[in-house]
Amino acid sequence: MSVCLYKTVNKGLFGPPGGPCTRCEVGTYKSESTSQSPNAGCTTCPVNTNSPTGSYTILNCKCKAGWAGPGGNDACNECDDDEKSIFPDPTACKCKDGLVRSDHSPCETCDIGKYWYNDGIYDNLCIACAMYQTAPPNSWSIADCMCDFGATQTQGFDLSGGITCAKCDVGTYKDTQGSAQCDACPTNEFSSTSSKDCLCAAGSSRQLDGRCILCKENSDAPQESVGACACNAGIKAPAVTRPCEMFEAGSYEIGGFTGVHAVCNDCVAGKYQYYMERTACSDCFANAEVTAHRTGCSCNTGYFASSHTFEDFSVVCSTCLVGEYYIPQQSMTWCTPCELGTYKNQSGLAACDQCPAHSTTYGLGAAEQSECLCDAGQFHGGKLEMCTLCQAGKFSNLDGATGCTECPGNTHSLQGALVVDDCFCNPGMFQLSTTLAETGDDSIPICEHCPAGKFKFVQGDFPYMDCPINTDSNMSNVNL
Repeated sequence: MSVCLYKTVNKGLFGPPGGPCTRCEVGTYKSESTSQSPNAGCTTCPVNTNSPTGSYTILNCKCKAGWAGPGGNDACNECDDDEKSIFPDPTACKCKDGLVRSDHSPCETCDIGKYWYNDGIYDNLCIACAMYQTAPPNSWSIADCMCDFGATQTQGFDLSGGITCAKCDVGTYKDTQGSAQCDACPTNEFSSTSSKDCLCAAGSSRQLDGRCILCKENSDAPQESVGACACNAGIKAPAVTRPCEMFEAGSYEIGGFTGVHAVCNDCVAGKYQYYMERTACSDCFANAEVTAHRTGCSCNTGYFASSHTFEDFSVVCSTCLVGEYYIPQQSMTWCTPCELGTYKNQSGLAACDQCPAHSTTYGLGAAEQSECLCDAGQFHGGKLEMCTLCQAGKFSNLDGATGCTECPGNTHSLQGALVVDDCFCNPGMFQLSTTLAETGDDSIPICEHCPAGKFKFVQGDFPYMDCPINTDSNMSNVNL
């Protein structure tokens, strides 16, 4: 509270002449000093806006929490249930914590393998977990990332504070997610790196109980085989119940009994039979087709074998989502997020696309080209796929900038400048200091004109030079 002048009541205050004066309350303002009507009170802010005490202009009336807009005389719009308005930018509704938005779509939770990150500027981000890691949907923290199938946790943490994971070695596997160690494959089984499960080694076949058993005499099976042991060359499989004399896989029995000849028919097109001595054939799972000998199933083009069913030796086929790709050379049983600087906007096994020149992505698993941000010293010059060098006299120290910042007064920069330190004093000027008194920013140079009798004809923080004897110069002289 303060004493009011005799004839005038100041802005943001109200009261009688001579005092006492009182600050306008929260939610009100007074924009003019009052001499004719010093007792005039404060005006209430427009609907859905608020202001601090002592406000002296309607522009101090900002949209309330849950409402967004410029405030003042302009209307405020109510945010949706999954949105909020945030400081210091109450002019737009942002997704609430834990939610993200792509383009103009509704707010949604992060997908599997990603976690929520609040960058304080945009509508938050979903960051992909590191290599060989995954996370459940709607994850809120990097702490939700865990080692995926076929990978185990190693000692230490990465630069982001998250765990680190490594692929399981050859001959080991891990069929769970988390920090558990990789287990050695059972007898007669093998695995490549990053394996979720083990496969039967060459010369063995998997039984109904899940074990891999060595093939019997006169029979063999290839490595990674999902079919039964087959008779060797020159050995026939007649329909009797003796080793390598039984009806073959890929056919089924329609008559006969133990010790008596049986009639075996081939499985019809589209069906298979892995085991011997069966009375029916089976259908493959979705996205798979029967192999040539009708003893198993193989994945269609665009799909990979993510697992096998040991009961009937069918194969479960999967494909990669957007932002993921598959590496068939490593016999992996899952998809890998696109690496930094790449993206993939279609599902399937194809490799990720490279970001345009001079741009990169913020994290792993980018699903759109719009996630490729221009490098520092570049800016989006009107086309999404093009990054343009900052013009001479400007700089940009941010990834994804849509424009460049002018160099401070009396300074200039080369094309593609990254930081304000790349702005040097013009010819005829010299660098007096690197501290700007008004801001305290010690990275902005202060350039002054060369004193009389001095000159400087190059750009940069080089010192000025004396004019030759019996010559003189005016201030800011560039040449002799």
